[in-house]
Amino acid sequence: MRLAAVLLLLGAGVAPRDEVSLRPARWRSTRQVLQKAAGQAEFRWAMPDGISRRAFVGEKPLALDALLDELCKQTGLTRETIDGVVVLHLPGARATHQDAREWPELAKAVVGGDLAAAQGLRRLEGEKALDWRLHGVSDTDPELDDPAPWQAPLGLAFAGSVPIESVEQLSGSLFIPLREAAARLTAACGEKGKALADRLAADPSPIVRAAATRTLQAWATPPKSTPKPHEKGAWHLAPAPDLKAAAEVLAQAKDHDTIWRLQGRRVGYLGTPEAIATLLEYGRSNAKWSSMVAIPLAEWGGGPEVIAWLKEAAGDKEYYTSKQGWGLWGLSAIQDGEALAGSLKELLEAGRHHWPSPPEYTAARAGLPAVKPLLTRMATRGHWVCRALGYIGGPEAVEVLVANLDHKDPGVAVAAAKGLGDTASPAAVAPLIKQLKHEDRLRRHWAVLGLGRIGGPEAARAFEDLLAVEQDRLVRKAAAELLKEIGPLTPKSRDLIARFEDEDRKLVPEYRPRNKRFDESFPVNTEVSIREHEPKTYSSIGETRVVMDWANRLMIRYGGCTGCYSNECFAFDVGTATWFPIRAADHFCALFNETRPNPGCSRAMAFDGLNKLIWIGQGIGGVHGPPLATHNSSAGYRLSAYDAALDRFVPAKSGMPNPYGGEPAKFFAFDSAAGRIVSSKGGEKGLPVLDVRTFETSIRKAPEKLPEFDHYPPPAFAYDPVGRKLLCTHPKLGWKLALFDSAADTWRWSEAVIPGKPDIKACGGLVYDSLNGAMILVGGKTMPTCLFDREGDRWVDLEVNDSGKLRGSDGLSVFDPEHNVILGLHGGAWRYKPVPVGTRARLE
Repeated sequence: MRLAAVLLLLGAGVAPRDEVSLRPARWRSTRQVLQKAAGQAEFRWAMPDGISRRAFVGEKPLALDALLDELCKQTGLTRETIDGVVVLHLPGARATHQDAREWPELAKAVVGGDLAAAQGLRRLEGEKALDWRLHGVSDTDPELDDPAPWQAPLGLAFAGSVPIESVEQLSGSLFIPLREAAARLTAACGEKGKALADRLAADPSPIVRAAATRTLQAWATPPKSTPKPHEKGAWHLAPAPDLKAAAEVLAQAKDHDTIWRLQGRRVGYLGTPEAIATLLEYGRSNAKWSSMVAIPLAEWGGGPEVIAWLKEAAGDKEYYTSKQGWGLWGLSAIQDGEALAGSLKELLEAGRHHWPSPPEYTAARAGLPAVKPLLTRMATRGHWVCRALGYIGGPEAVEVLVANLDHKDPGVAVAAAKGLGDTASPAAVAPLIKQLKHEDRLRRHWAVLGLGRIGGPEAARAFEDLLAVEQDRLVRKAAAELLKEIGPLTPKSRDLIARFEDEDRKLVPEYRPRNKRFDESFPVNTEVSIREHEPKTYSSIGETRVVMDWANRLMIRYGGCTGCYSNECFAFDVGTATWFPIRAADHFCALFNETRPNPGCSRAMAFDGLNKLIWIGQGIGGVHGPPLATHNSSAGYRLSAYDAALDRFVPAKSGMPNPYGGEPAKFFAFDSAAGRIVSSKGGEKGLPVLDVRTFETSIRKAPEKLPEFDHYPPPAFAYDPVGRKLLCTHPKLGWKLALFDSAADTWRWSEAVIPGKPDIKACGGLVYDSLNGAMILVGGKTMPTCLFDREGDRWVDLEVNDSGKLRGSDGLSVFDPEHNVILGLHGGAWRYKPVPVGTRARLE
């Protein structure tokens, strides 16, 4: 079949090229082949989200039909041109949402108000942007430079299948998944659909906005494909290696770079059966770095032998290795649906544990065929199973999730509540509403989060009732914002939200201890080790960073390096001594369509008391996984905010600048007077800042000879709201204290001298005790904890009892005003001075 008809979409008088050329011949993802062909022949194409697969194509020019026929032959997919859109899909594969012709059937059900159909449409179409690079493509692929939107939403292939009047009516639904579906259906409604999609792109719900923005590409005119010229000497431009010589280089490898970044990558990129055999032979040699061949095979390979190797890699028993992650990612790049579920079945049922890429998340993309093996892991991997079940949806998933809402493990309970929201099932609403009366504020909050993804009149009434009685800010903020996202407010709702927002603007933390351990009887000036406060982790804890979100009364940490560089996020509710996961590490999955900071450790973090957000900077290390360049790119890779109440990551408009180069900042400080986050990667060359009102970053000109603030391990670096100065000290400054006045744009050295022998490894950082208005330099066993006497310009040794039990060294100390204690991340606490219950904090 010729494809000239598709050119009608791009205007009369444009003719397709008869031939297209992909060079060199190699394995490419299905979407990659379509995108490259479309860039030359200028046609729109579409695919169900649940399809990945690869084909070995390229080199000599081919007629467009011949190329697409070869692509389908190798992948087993079917090609149809529907309403001028080239569609590749798998007819009949409804259980895995791989049949594109399911779209009009789901559309018909959705306009009838079927929430299950709305969730099915979400899985069929996908949630991520229409960007071919997000599916089975390595971040080092030389063809990544062409993101032009030739891909179309599936609805464009089914024009007229749903009346615009029905879609407009659906767009006013209180059920968020139905409005989200309406945004997708606009693609089938011509120019009137575009007007509605434009309107929905400003919807109160980010779920609806994302779907509408994605769908608007249906009306985009793709620009001419103009790939950037490759840099001279680029690795992929090197002549194809002699495989006998390459085998010798691999055999003699003395570091892993030779395998995954140098010779092994070039052999994998070649991709011929002989090249793959060369890599597999080295992989079976049991040489020191032999396991690393999983990376080039996952990035560049295809075919049954590669699948077999990746299955073995994904099931590797070693805990600390990225081999499993690459195996799982490679499998999901080459397989999908029932085939992927089959490859994962043995791995899931064997109970393998993976830190970098939860196999449950990989299985979630396989859909319903993966449910049964997933359920075998419920007792040991409940958190991940619940998240995966929510993604898949369906009655069986809802039943399991409802049964686990009251699970004693907070990690399972939070995943069950969020998972129920992901299912978009009406059967999830009543159990979640019941949870709104739970005595535990965390479980009430998780129920709000789950209900907020479904919406509907029952959820709206429940949120209204909740706001009338709820006292906790974490729960109230979530209910107020999500009630606005559900739809038009009643007068009562408007009044309740206005009351909350007024109180929230005036919010100041107070000493009102929920945890009775920290009542007036808690010892003063004595460090205490509390075993039940020790942090929980699914993957890593080393050199993690931590902040206190005083508005939501949560201590939150992100990332870490031992046992791995990770992007996991955990929270600690001091009042109930509860650790729970916000996000498990998912380097290779990117399942939930969000952009957040990269894996790594020693990252800067700070609480923004103006917006009540936690700002999280770029971590050191963490270069694991191909999604980093696409899912964690741009500002999100380097700088993002986390809203604990809404459980959302919000990228800054730009990354935090680094005038000194090298590693990212180790510390942030929040300048409450100026409304800025200040980076420790500052000094005479400039002061990197984030304006928390605009979310924009810049480099402020610094006063002459301002010392460099950054250090590793992290510096003692904090803003003093009482003195209105930024304070910094560390070994490179000779432990002298620098005081920077942001308003006057001046700085000076303090005369203060730290008593004893300060030690950066024992230093817990500078911490502001907001109840006592005190700046504390936290020490440890070999370093005294000191008070900064502002008027006397000196350090006062507080002669702390049982020094070392705080366990807050390496900058891991935070002040909790609710309990009037400085907390160490690893389970210690220390109180400077007692204060009466009800004492309010001094924030500026």
